[in-house]
Amino acid sequence: MMSDPGGLALIALLLPAVSFLILAIVAPFRRSGRPAAFTSIIFAAGSLAAAIGAWRGHAEGQVTRLAWEWLPSNGVSIASVGVLADGDSTLMLILVALVAFLVQLYSLEYLHDEPPAALGRYYAYHSLFAFSMMGVVLAPNLLQLFISWELVGLCSFLLIGFWYQKPEAARAAVKAFWTTKAGDVGLLIGIVMLWRVTGTFDLGELKTMVTSGAVPIEGLSLITFCIYLGAVGKSAQFPLHTWLPDAMEGPTPVSALIHAATMVTAGVYLLHRTVFLFPPDVLMVVAWIGAFTALLAAVLACVQDDIKRVLAYSTVSQLGYMMAAIGAGFSAAGFFHLLTHGLFKALLFLGAGAVIHAVHSNDLSHMGGLAKKMPQTALVFVIGTLSLAGIPLFGGFLSKEEILGATLAGHQTGPFVLLIVVAFLTAFYMFRVVFLAFWGDPGSGVRDQKSHAPDPRSPIPDPHLAPR
Repeated sequence: MMSDPGGLALIALLLPAVSFLILAIVAPFRRSGRPAAFTSIIFAAGSLAAAIGAWRGHAEGQVTRLAWEWLPSNGVSIASVGVLADGDSTLMLILVALVAFLVQLYSLEYLHDEPPAALGRYYAYHSLFAFSMMGVVLAPNLLQLFISWELVGLCSFLLIGFWYQKPEAARAAVKAFWTTKAGDVGLLIGIVMLWRVTGTFDLGELKTMVTSGAVPIEGLSLITFCIYLGAVGKSAQFPLHTWLPDAMEGPTPVSALIHAATMVTAGVYLLHRTVFLFPPDVLMVVAWIGAFTALLAAVLACVQDDIKRVLAYSTVSQLGYMMAAIGAGFSAAGFFHLLTHGLFKALLFLGAGAVIHAVHSNDLSHMGGLAKKMPQTALVFVIGTLSLAGIPLFGGFLSKEEILGATLAGHQTGPFVLLIVVAFLTAFYMFRVVFLAFWGDPGSGVRDQKSHAPDPRSPIPDPHLAPR
């Protein structure tokens, strides 16, 4: 089992679950703060190692399925629980495990002034989220995927509202929960209708039935549109995109984990795994809504003064890019951009977190001249910006070119034109952030980076109410 991709994927899935159970059940240990954090980080590192092992041990074209029968009905199991390890799921597993590990490591210092009990609670939520997102990635059937999908939504609510003392954070958490639930209702209806037609939840069996013609794809328009509604909510597509910018009220590491690299891409991943079910008419809707979402979010990003909200609208825009590729019939291009975006957007959010931690403000007008005082942060932020803007020799260039080529090859001329405009707008609003924050005139909020000690003449602010 230790050398088997399926076994290693199962280990990667279960390690965060074990971490969560330890932190949830052993209350004194959870309240210990840093020891609880180190426990979560160690389990996250183990999960990452297992995910890499699952990917390396996976041969090209190999599909490993470990499943146990579940929900018997009249002596026949109607669902199973387990893992499905193939090329796409193991790559996505590495992305989730890597970002989760790095964000947890970053959070240890970023949230150093949190009370021990709050820090332990934060890491318990992180472990549960990692387990839930990996459950979506490795699910062999739609029923298990939906259960993990709902757990991801719960963890998003808990992490966005981590600073529940802030009214803005509490409202943002509730808004994210109910907005995504609006789409989840559609997903549930679609899954039940699909089971009614096919008699199975299993992804492998569904693909075989569609390929063999046992289920005509022309009759699946309503079902697949309902499934798409779930992706619209989770991946912040128009008109359910409004929750994601408000979700920036949570801690910045949470933004990097959930709203850049993992949770918001769950909808894109769902469509990538089920694209064989989608008829051309629904795919056309996916492409047009994706392209329009990309354009709308890019325009809104150009006028934001909050550095995290710029990145949030950028995430909405790039998710639209991914959806447009899937709608054009080239889901592999959308999946490729999902992977590159997860890395450079997490880098940008963590870089923004360092800036906010130093300046004590999210407002770009309070920044400026930070390149001299924070050269390492400036360097990594510029690298992330170059990738997001699609500059050649960076990963974002390769994946965005794939998407533009896919929309053109898929005869989606309208979405292609919109995405070309979005590409220019992306470069504009990201370099605007770079120049204002790192090379502009120093704003009123810039402090001496040699010391983070507050002015003894000034009142000490409540750390829970400060922008982070």
